[in-house]
Amino acid sequence: MAIEVRPVRPDEYAEAGRVTADAYREFVDGDAWERYLDELADVEGRAEVARVLVAVEDGRVLGTSTLELDGRIDGDDPPLPTGEAHIRMLGVAPGARGRGVARALIDASFALAREAG
Repeated sequence: MAIEVRPVRPDEYAEAGRVTADAYREFVDGDAWERYLDELADVEGRAEVARVLVAVEDGRVLGTSTLELDGRIDGDDPPLPTGEAHIRMLGVAPGARGRGVARALIDASFALAREAG
């Protein structure tokens, strides 16, 4: 089956959060990074202010990316300039690396940003 990239569904928030945090876990060094893993796992919170995409195969989330188009994830960040989008928190499950999952998420994020202007 092919990898499908689409917006995350509410019933996938927990799995998508786990996949994103797991993608970063091997790079964790210290308490600040441990707290960041909690932030990475909060897909529901991000989905309220940004577009969260998932790469899915056979009903399993392989990776995620977050696209800031209209709002910022961190309320302390300055507003996005007109015509600008940011890809944030892209992560691929360690077992799915090397299969083009990140490329598919980036391509879908670019397409969504172009569509939004």
